[in-house]
Amino acid sequence: MKIIYSGHKNTKKILYASCFFRKKLKLQRDLIFFNKDYKK
Repeated sequence: MKIIYSGHKNTKKILYASCFFRKKLKLQRDLIFFNKDYKK
């Protein structure tokens, strides 16, 4: 799903931040799963 915003820097910043935040959350989740598997 791609959303293209024209102009408005704030919406772009919000989009970028939410995208970055989601990636960070996914990374942390993957790390937690990896650690659980690793400790077994």
